Amino acid sequence: MPRKNWTVEAVNARLKHHPVSLVKREKGSSVALIGTFPPKSGELKPKRRRIPVGPATIEGLQHAEEMANELTADLLAYRRKPDVFDAETFWTKWKTPRDLQSIAHENSTVATVERFKQWYFSGNTLTDKTWTRHWQKYFKRLSGHLPLNEADILRVVLDTMPNTRDRKQCCQKLQRLADWANVDVDLAVYRGSYNTTTTAEVEIPSDEDLVKTVRQIPSDIWRNWFALQLVYGLRPHEPHFVELTGDRERSVIVLEGKTGKRTVFPLEPEWVELFHLYPGLAMPKISGRDYSDITDRAHDARSRINAAHNQLLWFQLRAFRYAYVLRATVKYKFAVNVVAKWMGHSPETLLRIYSRYIDSARAIDAYRAGIGSR
Repeated sequence: MPRKNWTVEAVNARLKHHPVSLVKREKGSSVALIGTFPPKSGELKPKRRRIPVGPATIEGLQHAEEMANELTADLLAYRRKPDVFDAETFWTKWKTPRDLQSIAHENSTVATVERFKQWYFSGNTLTDKTWTRHWQKYFKRLSGHLPLNEADILRVVLDTMPNTRDRKQCCQKLQRLADWANVDVDLAVYRGSYNTTTTAEVEIPSDEDLVKTVRQIPSDIWRNWFALQLVYGLRPHEPHFVELTGDRERSVIVLEGKTGKRTVFPLEPEWVELFHLYPGLAMPKISGRDYSDITDRAHDARSRINAAHNQLLWFQLRAFRYAYVLRATVKYKFAVNVVAKWMGHSPETLLRIYSRYIDSARAIDAYRAGIGSR
């Protein structure tokens, strides 16, 4: 058939008595069929819509005319018996541009991650901030508009530094997502050798030294901050979210944080009185986008105090937390599951992080007890 017959105008001339016609779209590079189509689910009346059919080439126009004839047959069936017409089947077969965009989005990584988030939150306790900091930080590196796939997951993993906590966390989070989405990828080989039991040793001062040090902090508000860490074994960002209850047990409520809301008790109640940790306690007025920012503010305060006062806070801030664990498990012999709850951990996590310090302290304690009994 001559070339001149395969133009949009020529095809539309042959479709003159059809309920659909051809129009150009996307600057003329492709064509669509336009007509009045049956209502979709939730709609009451037919609407005028476009259905994309292909490129504006000779082959594309030939295919478009074939589709127009097929679509015409379906539309005539609708017009003959609209009350019994299966609109759902019709729209499963014929996709509008918006339908195609919706399908593309539904299959995209962004949509997959959102569905995974809803599923994960339904069976786990964590805050939106924890999700953003520990999960979304890796998911947002994926190509959001594409379907989740092995190559993209590996690209994100290999962009992290090998044998680091970041690489391990990245592999764990992306493996969970991939398993849930049925993407066949095994990230175990990429996790590396990082382990919490092989990280740098934390030097833990005695309780006497910790109390003496905190009492010497010249800033009232920062003394209060670090006293809360000392007395209640809090993470560096958690004093910002503490509610002092003033109850008989002198407990505090951590309203939010890395592991959510929990109640914590002082193991040395007299320290509450020593540091005047009562409701209305004056605290630093700080802010941050997330818990990491708040933690940075605490570390900055420590650095300023050390610079001005001859390394007064010479130990790491997490030493307060480690000392609390030893106080609870070794000195007062609370059950691990109880201490873990106070710390915002599972028992398994608490033992993985602190067991070598607990075992060492117990060994020293047993030795001293044995020598003292002679």
